[in-house]
Amino acid sequence: MKNFLRAAGFAFMMAASAITQASNYDFSYVFTTGDVITGSFDGTANGNLITIQSNLAISLDGVAFDGSGALISRGVAGIFASGPGIVSLNGLENNFIAFDSNFTNFLVMAPFNGGATDVANYSTLNAANADGPGAEGPYDASRWTIAAVSTVPEPPTYALLLGGLGIVGAMVRRRRMSAAALAC
Repeated sequence: MKNFLRAAGFAFMMAASAITQASNYDFSYVFTTGDVITGSFDGTANGNLITIQSNLAISLDGVAFDGSGALISRGVAGIFASGPGIVSLNGLENNFIAFDSNFTNFLVMAPFNGGATDVANYSTLNAANADGPGAEGPYDASRWTIAAVSTVPEPPTYALLLGGLGIVGAMVRRRRMSAAALAC
């Protein structure tokens, strides 16, 4: 029975640690004008969809948006930004607007006409980019690329690791104490 409980506890901790893993993603979109948007973010994938969680950075032709690394992301519902931004691995279900705190730079990839993603648009009104608005019509998912770069451990993962090490340490101590008691 003890072995079963140990195995079940170990399996639970391994499963829980896998659930709490986020990944770092790099993405790019090449507009028909030749402009290239690149970026990265930390997010958690669920099937084809990734929720943007943190560390969102975007560049246009190699020039970073203001506030890059701390950009805000929201989903798009009609003409309003609401809920979490969603990125899809295949590019067909992208639904996000990413922007800096002053809204001088933004990138939109969303299904404004319902269904699949059909709009890609950006604006860089700051002096560093000075590129003005750019629009893609129609959006083309074949110009979208995304790749997971690395796995980023979440804080609960470390808590599970420490808990597991504590359990193993307690088991070793208990065995040593039992062995010492038998030797006497």
